[in-house]
Amino acid sequence: RSAALCALWRAMEAAERSPLVTDAHASGIAEEVLGVEAARKMSNATFAPSLQYLVALRTRLLDDALSEWLRASASGGRARQVVQLAVGCDTRVLRLLAEGGDGEMPRVLEVDSPRVAAWRRHFLSRFESPGISAVARSCEQVAFDLREPEQLLDMLIHEHGFDPDLPTAWMCEGLLEYHPWSFSERLFRALGAVASHSGPGAMSRGAPESTPKVDGVVLEIPSHVLFVAALDNYWHTFLREEHSQMPVRMAWQKRLPSADMLVDSLRAG
Repeated sequence: RSAALCALWRAMEAAERSPLVTDAHASGIAEEVLGVEAARKMSNATFAPSLQYLVALRTRLLDDALSEWLRASASGGRARQVVQLAVGCDTRVLRLLAEGGDGEMPRVLEVDSPRVAAWRRHFLSRFESPGISAVARSCEQVAFDLREPEQLLDMLIHEHGFDPDLPTAWMCEGLLEYHPWSFSERLFRALGAVASHSGPGAMSRGAPESTPKVDGVVLEIPSHVLFVAALDNYWHTFLREEHSQMPVRMAWQKRLPSADMLVDSLRAG
């Protein structure tokens, strides 16, 4: 439901006169998953514009960061990979990669629960136009319980042919706020384990000024970059004060880490 609501907020933003993001697929996804009447009611809720802006902003930031990485990593014709964690109802693969661009299209691995992975296989199989259908068919769905992140890398390598030596963009959007802080630390350590597969010097703890950042949070490895969009307690306070939305109703953790905590954990991981 949370993923479908994010699609609804993107659809609302796409309908604006000057949208931060455009998404031709979001409205259909929201109506399919939520139901037409439920989607209509949610779009008219008093808090809908606030969440519309939140999702649109983080989507635009991540889209821009990934687009820049794709351009920067396109030289030399080397194969690349994009791994989307907790992909939900996101359409980034269609919005960005179907448009083409420099270099060969990267291999895309989308990670989520078995139920979501099955839905996405069905959703992506519907496209018939040559450009979009080629992208959709090349996008591999990975059924995995992210609550056990320690197993992720080995599973990607041994069951899905993930190559830790290839340039890889890891996308983490709308995931951390649903889990306790210990989960974020475990996830960052698990992703940091790519260094042991990529060889000495594979991980850099620094964040050069030229590296794209999302909310100031970035983990760079010479061939790997992790883009994170995470909420902090500002949104709890804002939604509670403006719309009487309690954290439990949003399904977020009652206390969310600050951006500084995320940066420190990323660099330590």
